[in-house]
Amino acid sequence: MLDQAGSHLTEIIGDCEAWARANPQNARAQLELAKALAAQDSGNSRSEALLRRSIELDPSNWEAHYELGALLESRHQFAPAAEELRRAVVLNPKDPSPHYHLARVYDRLGDREKAAAERKLHQDLTAPANSGREF
Repeated sequence: MLDQAGSHLTEIIGDCEAWARANPQNARAQLELAKALAAQDSGNSRSEALLRRSIELDPSNWEAHYELGALLESRHQFAPAAEELRRAVVLNPKDPSPHYHLARVYDRLGDREKAAAERKLHQDLTAPANSGREF
């Protein structure tokens, strides 16, 4: 959704900054600020630190692991990306996004079998609920 913020992104970042600053122990606040900063500049060095802080505060938040995995993937840090994405999948196996990125990472790591398995899971999770039914 942040990719559609357009000219409002600076304002959103300001709001997220204020929220995170006022709530340094709030994992969601750290996560949302990291996502906003990454939407502005995927190379933003603060994003990784904020994502790691969010995970430290709430290790069970699959989205923080997913976002960190995707960020590490974009930086070509494939082994640590795979670790974070696997954790996201364990925490939320029904979301297709971590499976998609994990397939890409496994491809880059040369593990074609695991990549194919993740692609299949992604495909199964994104298939229309009524595919194959006749009306």
